[in-house]
Amino acid sequence: MPQSRASDTVYFNGSWWVCVFEREECGCLRTCQVVFGAEPSDAEFLQYIHEHGGNLHFGPPVSVVYGQEPNHSNPKRLKRLAAKEARRTGVSTKSQSALSLLQEQQKQDRKSAVRNARDEKKAVQRRLRIAKRVKKHRGR
Repeated sequence: MPQSRASDTVYFNGSWWVCVFEREECGCLRTCQVVFGAEPSDAEFLQYIHEHGGNLHFGPPVSVVYGQEPNHSNPKRLKRLAAKEARRTGVSTKSQSALSLLQEQQKQDRKSAVRNARDEKKAVQRRLRIAKRVKKHRGR
């Protein structure tokens, strides 16, 4: 049975408050980064999730291989694991690699869009020059 897991991490990166949403399905991790600016309250954060949760653009999947996770039924151990997870700040290494992959992909898309726009502009200018030249020499 395929398992899925989702988590979010809100942290201050030195300039802005950032939230990283992580979604793991079928052994693939996908991440999405949202910059809040000012520190969001719990109510603002929940409102953002309700309004924009379905419209988040997650990056390309990164394969995740974990060791076999044993089922712990000891409540003290579960409490320690939950406290350890709550103390963890920042994002995981896999999330960082997924975010960098997403940024690289967006960079390539921007470069190709700018290149296409520049080539189109040059083609339009060339057509105008040719039309002007033809019009100039029309009466000869």
